Amino acid sequence: MLTAALWAGVPATAARATVARVTGAPATAARVTAAEATAAAPPLSEALFGVSCVTAKYCVAVGAAQGGPLALIWNGVKWRKVAVKLPAGSAGVLDSVSCASTTYCVAVGPLGKVPPTRPFAATWNGRVWTSAVLPKPAGAVVFSVAAVSCVKARDCVAVGQYNLAKGDAKAVVETLTGTRWLLRHMPLPAGAGGALLGAVSCLPTAFCALGGQYFTSTRAIPLFESWNGKAFTRMKAAATAAFPSISGGSCVSAKSCVAVGVFIGGTATGFTEVWNGRAWSVVIVRWPKGTRDSILNGVSCAAGKCVAAGELVTTTTDQAATLSYNGKAWAMTNFPAPAKGDVSLLSGVSCTGTACVADGNSGSASGPQSAALTGFWNGKSWKVVSAP
Repeated sequence: MLTAALWAGVPATAARATVARVTGAPATAARVTAAEATAAAPPLSEALFGVSCVTAKYCVAVGAAQGGPLALIWNGVKWRKVAVKLPAGSAGVLDSVSCASTTYCVAVGPLGKVPPTRPFAATWNGRVWTSAVLPKPAGAVVFSVAAVSCVKARDCVAVGQYNLAKGDAKAVVETLTGTRWLLRHMPLPAGAGGALLGAVSCLPTAFCALGGQYFTSTRAIPLFESWNGKAFTRMKAAATAAFPSISGGSCVSAKSCVAVGVFIGGTATGFTEVWNGRAWSVVIVRWPKGTRDSILNGVSCAAGKCVAAGELVTTTTDQAATLSYNGKAWAMTNFPAPAKGDVSLLSGVSCTGTACVADGNSGSASGPQSAALTGFWNGKSWKVVSAP
């Protein structure tokens, strides 16, 4: 079992958990996190960690290729690669992306090798990416950003964690107003020895929901905060007996949000929480019979429904998993299985109306080869579309 102190010290992005990572199982090529991709040597090829769609005909997906950043643009017909220039002298990958329009997206990720000492933000203007290093908290020796959400051009919020030379992880919030990123101080609950944030979802109505977990001397507890552009407000979280990790979130209004993550113990169990404007409550996912481990990495809500994406492991399979939520219960949807002998996972999902795009990676269960994976949902079925 992974203890609170151990999880708090993990420098990799908390929002992109894998079964191997949270249970201690042997890592496989298809289960690649951003930090792992940064450190991996060839023949690692490609993995996608986040996606954001403006319309069904325009999406941006980001990740890693041979330890460097990977960005793909969807034009409604096919994906194309777009080069990302990193800050001078740096190596890094992209872990999360948020698009406010076809001419404004922001992606974030770690710079350097594991553990990442500095995150960066890359901005897309519809033609090229430009990158800048994010402000570093004083005394931080490990610093990573897990997620970003933009409501309009030059108006974004990014969240993550940092570690001091001694002590547990500290939650970090950075906001972009205009062209300047600013560090924000988010007060923690009394008795918290550390915290991290793995999810953020912002609305044009001056409302952002931030999700993660904080740590006491004995346990980890879900942490949710709202941000109105000026101050943080604690959101009432549901009590959980298991060790929680919040890895994704999506809000359609200040009174309607969904968060996803995983309970960490001897096994991993994907779970969801729903916000009704007053409190968060756990909504149980009925995983299929024979499920050994499950993880939810991302969620996106639109048109009265939500779609979540992650990974499902049984005694015989290890593959990407998707679910649909109708406001009352979650139901599994059939994402195409990987080729025989391969494994797969999904890290991100973005929905516009009834259409959704999910991304991740797949590859051999016996080696470090990995290929970018994207799937398209039309409200009834999933279709895998090859990335270039």
